[in-house]
Amino acid sequence: WRDGVTVCLPRVVERAHPLTFNVWREDDVLESDLLGIMCATGVEIIPKLMLMPAIGYSKDGYRLGFGGGYYDRTCKALGGDTLSAIVCQTELEIENFPAEYHDQPADYVVTGKELIKCRT
Repeated sequence: WRDGVTVCLPRVVERAHPLTFNVWREDDVLESDLLGIMCATGVEIIPKLMLMPAIGYSKDGYRLGFGGGYYDRTCKALGGDTLSAIVCQTELEIENFPAEYHDQPADYVVTGKELIKCRT
């Protein structure tokens, strides 16, 4: 915020669909989305960069998430208009990641030790 960057938070508006993103200003009150996750209430936007949490990752950009497929659907829907980055602890790398047909690779992986470029 201090650098003038627009911050947004993801929101689940419909099960088994891509996420939407709402602008979050520093003093804004959050509200629950469809799954009870706290979300921003600002205007809906398409982010330039989407940070994705993970409980595991591969160096070629695949992530093990929390099982809903929301980020995979969102990456597919946004296409190349939004950069995607997995944020995960270094130690949670999965060397032989069993990617499935629906898995969408991220552009980057950010860990405590490195920034990995996964796609050109």
